Order: sequence, then C-alpha cells, then structure tokens
Amino acid sequence: MTRNSGTPDAAPSPGDRVVHAALGPGRVVRLERGGRWLWVAFDRSPLLPFRVRGPELAAESGNADVRKDDLPQPNRALQGAASMESRPRDEARGSDGEAGRGSFAGPEPRDVVRHRALVVLEALRLGTVPHGNLRAYTVGRDANLEAVLSALDPTPGAGGRLRVVVGDYGTGKTHLMESVRDEALERGWAVASATLDSRETTPAHPRRVYSALVRSLSLPAFRDPGGLGALFDVLIERGGEAACTYERGGHRYLGPALHYYARLGDRPELRDLLLEWIEGQPGERSNELNDLLRHSLPGPRLLALPDYRTFALAYAYVLGGVACLCREAGARGLCLLLDEAEFYAALDAENRGFADNLFGCYSLAALGGGEARREEIDLARGGQEVHRRLPLRYRVDQPLACAFFLTPQPQGLEALDRWVELSRHAVELSPLRPAHYAELYERIHRLYETAHPGFSLPGKLARPMGEFLHAALAAGAIANPRAVLKLLVEFLDICRLSPHHLGAVLDDLGRLFA
Repeated sequence: MTRNSGTPDAAPSPGDRVVHAALGPGRVVRLERGGRWLWVAFDRSPLLPFRVRGPELAAESGNADVRKDDLPQPNRALQGAASMESRPRDEARGSDGEAGRGSFAGPEPRDVVRHRALVVLEALRLGTVPHGNLRAYTVGRDANLEAVLSALDPTPGAGGRLRVVVGDYGTGKTHLMESVRDEALERGWAVASATLDSRETTPAHPRRVYSALVRSLSLPAFRDPGGLGALFDVLIERGGEAACTYERGGHRYLGPALHYYARLGDRPELRDLLLEWIEGQPGERSNELNDLLRHSLPGPRLLALPDYRTFALAYAYVLGGVACLCREAGARGLCLLLDEAEFYAALDAENRGFADNLFGCYSLAALGGGEARREEIDLARGGQEVHRRLPLRYRVDQPLACAFFLTPQPQGLEALDRWVELSRHAVELSPLRPAHYAELYERIHRLYETAHPGFSLPGKLARPMGEFLHAALAAGAIANPRAVLKLLVEFLDICRLSPHHLGAVLDDLGRLFA
C-alpha cells in the first residue's frame, strides 16, 4: 500500500483504517489476492463493504490537512457503480468474518435499507437476478427450495447429496438457484456455482466448468466469492495447512498448492501464478511453475491440470478435496450449483459423450458408491498414468453436495438418468397460480415503497394484477416470470414518474389479449 507521503508500505490488514479519494475513510474488512483487492467498510455506509483495488487506498493518517489530490486516484468506473459493486449482507459481520461481531453490529440505518431495495429493483428492471434479499420477492417456491436444501441435511435421505431441478426456461430456475445459494450459506455450507453453455463453460471441457466453480467459491463467513485464495487464507490463519498435506495420503493437487501458498506470502507474483494454476485458468502453467518453484522453495512437483475433455474425474477429485478443506475452514461442506443454459441440444454427438461423463463424475462424487446406477469404473479417465490412478472421491466421507438446474430436454435428462435413478433426485418446478402473482405484486410494491418513500398505490390492485399476470403468461403474452418482475417494476416506475400516461399503458396491456 502507498502512504500519503508516497512511500511504499506493507499491505493493510483487516481492521486497519484507510482512505479512498472518492469514497472517503473506512476500515478494511478482508483482503483478496494478497492485498491487491480489499473489502472496505467505508464510514458513510458501514454495513455495505465495497471491493476496491489496493493501490487506490492510503493509510488514514488522522491529518486534517491531507488533500484529496494527495491520495491514490480511484478507478473511474468505481465512482459511478460503487453502490452496485457492494453486495448486501443479510446480517452485520465484523472484521473476523463472524456474524454479530465487530463494529458492524446494530440496527440498519434507513438509508442502507433503502439502498438495498434500490439495488434489487435495478436488477429486476434489467431482467437479471439480484444477489441477496431474494426472500423479499420469492413466492410459491418454499417446497421446491426445501426439497433442494434437504441434500444439505446431516442425513440427506433417499436422494443423497444430489438434486436435479427441472423447469422450463424462465420458470425461475436461476432465481431458485440463487435462493439455494443464499440459504446454503446461511446453513454454514460453502457454495460454488457455474452456468453451463455450449461454447465457453461447456460440460464437454471439464476444466472450464471446474474453473468457473472454484473461482465463484464463497465461504459462509464472507458470502462473496473469494475463490481458492480466500479459502487458503482462512486455513493458514486457522493453522490448517496440515489438513491437506502433500505427504503420503494427502491430496495430489491441493496439498502442494497449500504447501506453496503458505510460503509465498512475500512473493505475490508466484502466488498469483499458483492460484491461476490450481483454479484452472486458461494456459497450462504447471511446467512453468515447477521451474520457478524449484529455484525458490523445496517441495513437491505440481501435476498438470490440462483442458482434456476426458479429465472430468480428476477435477471431481479436486472438488472433493476442496469440500474437505472447506470443512477444515469451518464450513459444513461444499455445495456445487450447476445452471444449464439450454446447452445440451447444441452439442454434437462427440461432445455430448464428454458432457455425459462429466455428469457422471459429479453425480457419483456427490453420492458415493452404491447410490447410483453405475460405478466409478464406468467413468472415462484421461491424462497420464498418475492422473488415471486418481480416485473419483478424495475421501469416502467428503462433504460434497451437487444440484443441477436443467430445462426439461429429454437428451439432457436421459444423460443423467444413465448414471442415477433420476426420480430419486428430481425436483420439478410447479407452475405458479394467480394467488402467487398477486402476492408477488404486493411484495414488489412494498419493496418499491421502501426504495421510494412516500410512493404508494391502492392495495385493491393486488388481486386483479395477479389474475392478469397469470393469464398473460398462460396466453404467451408475457414470456416468463422473469419478464413479469421486469414488467411490475416498469409499471410502478410509470405510476411514480408519469402517472398521466397510466391510462395509455393499461390500454396497451389490455390489447395483449385482443
């Protein structure tokens, strides 16, 4: 970090006071990437920490004569989007990452509650799923949510730790997945998620899926994605390096990664290369890293993590180790969430075969032996002999759960059904009824009132609005529930900003059924 004098200094630690040219003074909550990124609770919004670059911060000197021009200049994009960069917390968290401790405790100021409502409404207005506060506008999904979350129970029952959520595009799968993420974190599980597609994060390329998962890794103590670096930091702070040692019986990938990570605190450039390797980012770097490490530290040789399409078993093995490390870090385990973006039908026959193998690897890694139609021996293995000898499951008792969120395309479901008895694990999204849409309107209206104090519409609109939305969906005039949310926010915007246009808008809506 750079002090006001311009003299380089050590990176700040959690709890240190810092100052930002645009956002003002605050307190460091958490470090990322060796201090290159920091989460800071600024004094003007202490319950909503922002993620900023380390070079944009200076140590707070307490000198009232410090000029703004003397401070490191911020990223200009941050100034315009600072409120969107921070993610709402469901409860106050202190610098040690535990709920209810530190200086963040206490009732939330009214402006913070309003800010959260504004963030959610803006996401809905754009047709996206906002992070946090999902319960405020989730209706008719309690049974589905609990059915998925039952995979995280200490004794998960007949479905084991695997769930397959099935629903048409736009019926709320992604919304449900975000709800599962929030609830899993609440229940003490670490969460990693990935959205599959037919080009980039395709299940025919296991490393790309693995990379998306581990880079999104969130621990219950922090909520926001920190990747494997955040997990390693927690383990080192807890004295947990021995949890995954590289000696006999240890993990062949995570053991060496943690061994070197713990010893490279003064070599951030090597740490970054190490994280890029273990997180499966593009470009195989194991040979390069082995050469660099050989001249720096004694330790084990790193194995390759290639982008082979037959390498799904090795990546499932790594994720099993990550689940065990999450448990060592204080979580109950690791929950994987895989959202399918109608990809399977777009794959050719060869790539479908590789995708089928990935489905099998993740399903069997979550279930274990004897709970699936087929066994580990039926999985394809790629790489050299050292890779082909890796077991699918790092530990028999590894705390790994997995949930697929799929559209009801026969090919994709049949691919999973070849590995597991789908009826035991399936959670079907049931259609919402008019009463659900009436309740949804009421909730969005309350959220809108929170974001815009003083605005209100008569409560008698709820029932007819619910019936109208349900009928519009059934007739195909509105595409999906995501479009319903967007329409509701736009309708309330018109009522607030241009009430004189409301009659014309209602006429347009009526013509949807003409």
